[in-house]
Amino acid sequence: MLTTGDPYNGIVIFGSGFPDRAKGRIPAVDVAGVDRLFVGLPRGGARTDFGNWGPRVSFAYDPRANGKTAVRGGFGIFYDRIQSDFLGASSNNPPFASSANIFDGNMDNPGGGVQRNFPVNLSGIFLGLRTPRVVTYNLARISHK
Repeated sequence: MLTTGDPYNGIVIFGSGFPDRAKGRIPAVDVAGVDRLFVGLPRGGARTDFGNWGPRVSFAYDPRANGKTAVRGGFGIFYDRIQSDFLGASSNNPPFASSANIFDGNMDNPGGGVQRNFPVNLSGIFLGLRTPRVVTYNLARISHK
């Protein structure tokens, strides 16, 4: 099968390079040209948003001071990411993972089909997403007899 072009066209890797401890553990470290896939994206897969302030406040009050009734409440702002496994998502892309898809085969003879090595299924992350936020609060009266 004749292939043309760059098999890594458009693929990027988070961070600025492989850490020293990756040598001997990740085969792609030694593949020529893979280091060009590091284009300066954040190592964790998302830019740090220093405006994501998540305060938490809570209280408990015994209005009669007898230990039988309590008023409790709380408030908090919490943040998360749509896809929190950034490193896992990028490690499913070439050059870390390769796959071969077989087409026009059948169950009796899967090797009789046509192999397609590229394009493989790619995972992507949109870095422009705003960080999802949840605001939660509660207020409760608890009584014991």
